[in-house]
Amino acid sequence: MINTEKKKWEFSKEDKYIFEWLDKNGFDAVLEKQYISKLYVTVMKNGVTDHARFESGMRYDVKSYMEQYRKSFELLCKLQGK
Repeated sequence: MINTEKKKWEFSKEDKYIFEWLDKNGFDAVLEKQYISKLYVTVMKNGVTDHARFESGMRYDVKSYMEQYRKSFELLCKLQGK
């Protein structure tokens, strides 16, 4: 489930991709805060919770960025033994 109730304004193309990627890859996510340059999101999967900060409103290779996030989340899961 993706919860974006705290959205203050329209998402950029990159922001939309982030939430679509999280949903497609089986993550639950809650938008905590939305700023011009950052999104603060609580991300959950398989009993592991991460408080992530994603860059917002900037043009960057968001696909590669999210693949790096996936690797980081997998490492967090290993560290927590899940």
